[in-house]
Amino acid sequence: MGQRQIACIFLSLASGIFGMPALSHEFWIAPTSYLADETTKIDAELLVGMDMVGSAQIHIKNEIKQSFRQLADQRKPNKGRLGDRPALQTMALGSGLHVLAHVTKQQSTSYKDLQKFQAFLEEKDLLAYLQEHRDRNLPEKDFAEGYVRHAKSLLVRGSAMGGDQILGLRLELVAMNNPYVMTLPNNIPILALEHGKPVANRRMTIQSRRPDGVTDRAFAMTNDQGLANIMLYPDREYLIDLVTMEQSDPATDPHQAPWRSHWASLTFQTPTKALAQ
Repeated sequence: MGQRQIACIFLSLASGIFGMPALSHEFWIAPTSYLADETTKIDAELLVGMDMVGSAQIHIKNEIKQSFRQLADQRKPNKGRLGDRPALQTMALGSGLHVLAHVTKQQSTSYKDLQKFQAFLEEKDLLAYLQEHRDRNLPEKDFAEGYVRHAKSLLVRGSAMGGDQILGLRLELVAMNNPYVMTLPNNIPILALEHGKPVANRRMTIQSRRPDGVTDRAFAMTNDQGLANIMLYPDREYLIDLVTMEQSDPATDPHQAPWRSHWASLTFQTPTKALAQ
């Protein structure tokens, strides 16, 4: 089998996964190891799924808007080859808390009827857009929604010194404290930013997986400053996400979609006890 045939198979598989309906399907970065020494390579899956169980994506350069890792003031791009899995394979930048970031280009999903669109809006606390859909006289059947995914992950190589940073993503979640050095259980403020401005009065979904594999789900609302307080417990993997929606013009949108959603996610793992910085 030639490289072109292999590439076509990869693209076909990826297209089937990325084209999954937006309803209930988060996108997140899942490092193979959140905690390791500074010489350990950074390997991380890109997952699409629900309840913290997802389908792993392969590396496809044409689907990536930007992908990089940051340690303090160091920032370097994440590079890869077609078909790489884990999709993110790179080296640490030194000792400290690393921030991985991965933003996709716009993908799209389609709705055969308005009921499915309504179900998605209800789940993500965006139901006000249903009336806007009607006010714009948009079709109630066979219409598209574009979506862009903005994922971040916090992991430690060597010491836990440092913290999350505002990276300038279109939509991003920022941990205002370092979850690896906190005494837990404790609250952590999570900041939601869109175009660098606070996302006020919007619901975050918080999922956490216990050591026994049980997944818990909770919700928190951002305040006027875009902050939501979230209770953290030791020895858990966390996935926090938030979705925003904007109008788009079907005449100019690459997928003829009247709506574009933006998905932000943040992952990290809390240690059994606070780490030294």
